[in-house]
Amino acid sequence: MAIDATSVTLRNVAKHYGNSTAVEGVDLTIRAGEFVSMLGPSGSGKTTTLKMIAGFEAPSTGQITFDGVDVTNIAPEKRNIGVVFQNYSLFPHLTVGQNVAFPLKMRKVPAAQRDERVARALELVELPGFEKRKPDSLSGGQQQRVAIARALVFEPTLLVMDEPLGALDRRLREVMQLEIKALHDRLGVTVIYVTHDQEEALTMSDRIIVFSKGKIEQVGTPREVYDEPATEFVADFVGESLAISATWDGNALIADTLGVLAVPGPALPAGPVRVLWRPHAIGLTERPDADSKDLHVQATVLTSGYAGGVVKARISLPTGDEGIVSITSVGVDYSPGATIDLYLRADRAIVLPTAAGKRGGGMSETDQRDDTTAGRRG
Repeated sequence: MAIDATSVTLRNVAKHYGNSTAVEGVDLTIRAGEFVSMLGPSGSGKTTTLKMIAGFEAPSTGQITFDGVDVTNIAPEKRNIGVVFQNYSLFPHLTVGQNVAFPLKMRKVPAAQRDERVARALELVELPGFEKRKPDSLSGGQQQRVAIARALVFEPTLLVMDEPLGALDRRLREVMQLEIKALHDRLGVTVIYVTHDQEEALTMSDRIIVFSKGKIEQVGTPREVYDEPATEFVADFVGESLAISATWDGNALIADTLGVLAVPGPALPAGPVRVLWRPHAIGLTERPDADSKDLHVQATVLTSGYAGGVVKARISLPTGDEGIVSITSVGVDYSPGATIDLYLRADRAIVLPTAAGKRGGGMSETDQRDDTTAGRRG
């Protein structure tokens, strides 16, 4: 009998390959109907975690449950999960209809019902009437939609997707992101989505799980992960930011050559910190408020490139820090060696302990909830 999943829980799950650790100590709960993205660089453990949830990899230690039922040692075909991979995995010798019907055939669904359910699945992905086409006659986006239809046709309550849009060009990827999210909203199926694309995760997800070196760095909504990064890694990996090295002495934030920063003190132990700003907190013109405490910094342009409407410039700060900012191409000299004035909003500063000073390893969900209450942003 197949085991359905509307919620998924991992408890102290780890995966070892000989002396190598791919995933270590993952504690995680994915709620029914959520769209959750696992985000991280290559080798961070996100795909291995997904494979353990789907049953394609067995955990070395720990437990996986679906709605409270232990499935740790249950075969993948017994988990009733829809799976979509990056390479589509369509059978080239079968028609679209036959590809989509394959999971139903394996489950011995009668032919009359198969035809009806295939037609309904193709309508869901906006490919009605494509039953007799062969995969090689379809575009990349259409093939991916067929793969999604095949994953949905047997009506799973859990859909796992591993880099499903990685082979598509940027424009088509953006279209498919919205289509997949709209499909999720219509069906209410639980989705676990693996990606290394930060913008993709921010656009599509109810929550994001950020992985690094086999551990979870942070779990949160897109806004929490972007505006309230729990660690220096998350701040650097998810979105752009400009950071200054400083020291928190328990009373004030002090940066080399800049002195005391007019930024509210963080709820952190004394020690080295990074004070960072997201692009929306960086201005090129001074704020009109005469009493503004915004930090005025003169930066030197190192290199720059036109990015359509804005210029991406790599800059050097007086503290010796370097970073990338987006600046308007109108009225600003962004040639190498030029000086630009930056105004950094004091009320939007994010303060994090440096990588050397932060607690070791990843964090459990309880740790993350506690950590997000700490004063990282002024």
